[in-house]
Amino acid sequence: MKTILRHEKKIIAVFLVFMGVLSVFFGYFAVKNGEPYTTEKKVALSTEDYGAENGIDINSAKKEELCQLKGVGEKISERILKARDEMGGFKSVDDLLYVDGIGKSKIKDIKKAAKVIKEQ
Repeated sequence: MKTILRHEKKIIAVFLVFMGVLSVFFGYFAVKNGEPYTTEKKVALSTEDYGAENGIDINSAKKEELCQLKGVGEKISERILKARDEMGGFKSVDDLLYVDGIGKSKIKDIKKAAKVIKEQ
């Protein structure tokens, strides 16, 4: 069995330190689902946050606002925006049932923090 020489130990130590620095660097700038990775939990909005009269208007909301609704992530928010454009706007929150990925259980959560303002 070969013994590790002093200079080989130094090389191994430098290599391990270098790898540690790289892992911290890349861990810090890690990206998850196109967004910077964070350990913070996403807080879904509900009627306690908004109330029925102050909910998110799904006819004017941007992608980031739609993502605040419980159960709505980036992909579903993109589908909502596409459906809104195709339909010329939503007449009610229930119209979101036409969006792929939104079913009866998810619409219940969305209704707690969403509304539709109809154009005059």
